[in-house]
Amino acid sequence: MITLSILIPTFNRANKLLRLLGTLESEISLLDTKAQIQVFVSDNASTDGTQKILSEFSTTYFRFSYFCQVQNIGFDRNLRYLYDRAQTDYVWYIADDDIPLLGSITTIVQALQEKNPDILLFSFIQPLGSTARQFHFPEQIHLVKDPASAIECVLTYTKLSIFVLRKIDFNDSSWKILDKSLESGWYYITLAFSIMENAENMLLAVISEPLASCDEDYAAITYTPYPFLHMGEMVAHPFVLKYKPNLLEYYAKEGYYQAIIFAFSAKVGSLAPVNIQEYDKFIEELEFKSLLLIRRPKVLFQLLFLKLHVTIIWKLKKAVCNLFGLKLE
Repeated sequence: MITLSILIPTFNRANKLLRLLGTLESEISLLDTKAQIQVFVSDNASTDGTQKILSEFSTTYFRFSYFCQVQNIGFDRNLRYLYDRAQTDYVWYIADDDIPLLGSITTIVQALQEKNPDILLFSFIQPLGSTARQFHFPEQIHLVKDPASAIECVLTYTKLSIFVLRKIDFNDSSWKILDKSLESGWYYITLAFSIMENAENMLLAVISEPLASCDEDYAAITYTPYPFLHMGEMVAHPFVLKYKPNLLEYYAKEGYYQAIIFAFSAKVGSLAPVNIQEYDKFIEELEFKSLLLIRRPKVLFQLLFLKLHVTIIWKLKKAVCNLFGLKLE
């Protein structure tokens, strides 16, 4: 029998969390394979009534445990806390504002039972209505044994909710590596690489079919661009350095570019951050790396717009283009 813990980190999203739990209840009630499912929620000291709402939640379809942190311990440490609580064969992280699709849990459990992978990944729908897939393998379940190819799969789409991981007990050396990533925003990626490194015969499985989707207001974000600056740390793992050492320099550079693009998108209204003041602080502190920026002129101009606080010009240009049906370059 496969045992699976569904791990949900949450913060100030009581209504969305309740919707997710209701969806999980419906999905698990349809499960026709032998599996034991438990759901853990770790509340990062929410102030929106999450504790009261969760205290009234009950279900007969899975074991449910709710933990409320005394203070906000951060995203990565909340993931670590959930992983430590689980005592099952596998864990599946789901963001509190994401939505499993019909039949997803049955598909996941069957794949775990049939293939016994160390890591299971699947495609994700974002934005809503999109038909694009992150994975395009012809098999229903694509198996990867080559470490370099497995690393590429993990990095194809670093969305928390597509990661189903084998639950293992790490040695002290592995925990030290994991501890280094606790402030990076990429703990679950480091966790995946640590599991792969400790596997006797590493096996990664990929389901190209989408099994979950984003929230309808996915552009309303609660996080900042800081994790992008730590993308290099994400691939500084010994397992990655052994099989794909060239990724370290690439992701360090790409993370810098993506941080600027992300901040720019927020400031011009393409994204809707909860606290835009955090972006102002980020922009002020962001280093101007001339040698990198001249290789990406568009990103260079985006950073200049941000540093000079003139993103309103871009907004006006966008409005004019929309008015006359022109393409914004």
